[in-house]
Amino acid sequence: MVAEWLFVQTVEDIRRRSSLVDDGDRYSLLGIAPLLRKVLTDGRALVDTVSVVRPEVDISFQIVPFSDPREDPTDPGWGRIKTVVAFGRDELVPAVPVTPLGLEEFLQTQVGVVEGLPMSVGSTIRYFSHVEGGVHFGVPKTLPERVLANVTPSFFGYGSVWTDVLGRIGAIAADGLRPLADAILAAPTDNQQIQPRNEAGPLDNHWARQAD
Repeated sequence: MVAEWLFVQTVEDIRRRSSLVDDGDRYSLLGIAPLLRKVLTDGRALVDTVSVVRPEVDISFQIVPFSDPREDPTDPGWGRIKTVVAFGRDELVPAVPVTPLGLEEFLQTQVGVVEGLPMSVGSTIRYFSHVEGGVHFGVPKTLPERVLANVTPSFFGYGSVWTDVLGRIGAIAADGLRPLADAILAAPTDNQQIQPRNEAGPLDNHWARQAD
């Protein structure tokens, strides 16, 4: 019951923070990283906990993989200019439905490039959680993390810069998790000893009813 409450609240928080992507609110966007980690990538992620009793609910994500036009082989200048750091923006969020991906495929989807090395959804969540300070302000371990950590101070006064990518990932994740959140709200786990059903059916004094 507690896990369901936390899952629904987390999905809604991700959605709310993702809506601020155009406001340049770096702090709010950075806060998406630990929420995504908690719900998707932790050892016992919330999505795994709450989906066990709802195997019929489809959990899938629609995303357009990152593609850097400056490294397009059809471009005459290809090979002469390499992108140091670039992340996808609005183009990551599909304008029309695309092939849905399962969780593992979604986490492996490329959303950026750093020194020619791909940054996936999963590695981006880890970087902003464990290096940029989403969870703790830590030491970069991989080459992409070291590059990002070195160049971040140069752009710190220019709004959210590439933390914007968290807003796009967050919006996609919230959409993919919404069916599961809705299923929980429609039929939440209850403890009838402390939350009896009334004559109309809904639970009395239940968090899900209060969320309506």
